[in-house]
Amino acid sequence: MQTCTKYKWLIVIAVVVVIGVAYYIIDPVMHKWVPKCPFMLLTGWKCPGCGSQRALHALVHGDIIEVFRQNALFLPSIAYIIAIVASRLKPSLHDKLTGQIAIWTYFGIVIVFWISRNIFGF
Repeated sequence: MQTCTKYKWLIVIAVVVVIGVAYYIIDPVMHKWVPKCPFMLLTGWKCPGCGSQRALHALVHGDIIEVFRQNALFLPSIAYIIAIVASRLKPSLHDKLTGQIAIWTYFGIVIVFWISRNIFGF
């Protein structure tokens, strides 16, 4: 069982590294084959995830200001995901981060971000 868990983590780490290298090399703005947001294509409005590919490209290049310009919710979301994964070592913290209050709070933040980025243009 322990070996299986190690392999799962190695696979996750390998996938993250491959994605990081790909986004380091490939600029989503310059390549037409990079997927575009279907919500944006259909409505002309930005969804909460719009700019995430450009933000990831900026992040792997170390340009934190550009990350926030592309998607201000990107880094806090990454930090939240990392905290959830890391908190698996401490079940009480994991329960708080993945509990109903935390999930609804995050959902509310995403909705406010979604609406405000379309009204105020950030």
